[in-house]
Amino acid sequence: MSAHEPTTTSHPALMPTHWSRHLAVNLADYVHACVAESQEGSDLGQVGVEDFFEQRRLTVGSYLYCDLVELSVGFAIPDSLYRSPVFSRMRQVWNDLTSLVNDLASVPKELAAGDLLHNLVLLTHHRDAIPLSQAARQVSAHIEDLAETFTALEEQLETEADRQGLSAGDRKGVGRCVQAMEAFIAGEQRWHELSSRYTQVSARHAANGP
Repeated sequence: MSAHEPTTTSHPALMPTHWSRHLAVNLADYVHACVAESQEGSDLGQVGVEDFFEQRRLTVGSYLYCDLVELSVGFAIPDSLYRSPVFSRMRQVWNDLTSLVNDLASVPKELAAGDLLHNLVLLTHHRDAIPLSQAARQVSAHIEDLAETFTALEEQLETEADRQGLSAGDRKGVGRCVQAMEAFIAGEQRWHELSSRYTQVSARHAANGP
């Protein structure tokens, strides 16, 4: 990116080139991963936890959402900071959080559909031969660990922004993006609690028994 390329904008068409490039790459990765997922087999024995996360990080779409978070606040994370190890890890942790929050809420829906590969609760339940409730507790604990990691990464991101010599305005914009990422997770949790996409299936599942 040019040293003078703007990172703050009030108009989507004026988002800087590096933001558009990130969006294009993440969109292509998402589409390719979804195609690959549609062609995969159904052997639970071949799917490990790392395999699950490697694919899910692309198919859940959260890397795209992260780009849209920047758009929503009218600020593009400076390219050098975006490509730093700390922000890359932060995006990965945020992606995993969105995935696992969804997995907890969608257990009844995916259980009813017979989809055991794309939900970590169900995958753990079947692979490890443990009760569904125990698998759900394990995923809940993982979510808590990820949330703590994300908080720790926020401080590391501030340190990295200082190390790179970002301006006060850019550091403020980065802070707005991080706050929006946190708000996204909170909003996703609330949406899962209220959306009939999950609540109606959960009610039917409870009525019919496990």
